[in-house]
Order: sequence, then structure tokens, then C-alpha cells
Amino acid sequence: MSFKPFAVHFNRGRRKYDNAKTKALPVGFTAWIEPVEDDHRSVNLRIVHCAYHDDFNKKLGIEHAKQMPDNIINKRDVPEYLAAAFNYAVGCRGTTEQYYHWVWKYLL
Repeated sequence: MSFKPFAVHFNRGRRKYDNAKTKALPVGFTAWIEPVEDDHRSVNLRIVHCAYHDDFNKKLGIEHAKQMPDNIINKRDVPEYLAAAFNYAVGCRGTTEQYYHWVWKYLL
């Protein structure tokens, strides 16, 4: 059983009075998740981050994510990778992988 490829987006937004530390962090990320044809337990996960000075655009984010190199991981590790991308974009370690357990609904 396979699933359709899909994207996960996050955008924290830019504010007028962001400090230098916040401007150094990415604004968001786009993750492109697609099945691996040979292995039903693995997925191909590609994550790309959006810089602060760029405008966050989902269509461009998906195009850039598809150009990233393959990262084949187990399906159960997808929430962990998405939580790490979220924490990198926000600049803190507040989100756990439980926040992204909803992704399993699309993978199984």
C-alpha cells in the first residue's frame, strides 16, 4: 500500500521589529514526503528551509524541496525530523515529535 506524495509547511512569519538573532533564523520550512517504491517501510523525506529575506511561498518551497538530495528514512522517524526542522526554524527546542504524529495518518 502506497500513499500520494505530500508536503508539510511551516511559516512563523516576519515581524517589523525582529532582532538580529531572529533574522538569522529561517522563517519556515517545507518538507516533501514521498514513498519509496522498493520498501514499504521507508519514505523519502526532503526538507528545505526558507531564509528570512525570502518571501515564503509554498509552490516554490515544494519545487526546491524536490531538488534536494534523497533522504530515505523509516516512516516512524518522520515526526522526529519534522520536529527538528520546526525547532531549527523557531530557534528553540520546545516542540516534540508528538506535535507531528498526525503525519502518520497519511503514511499508513
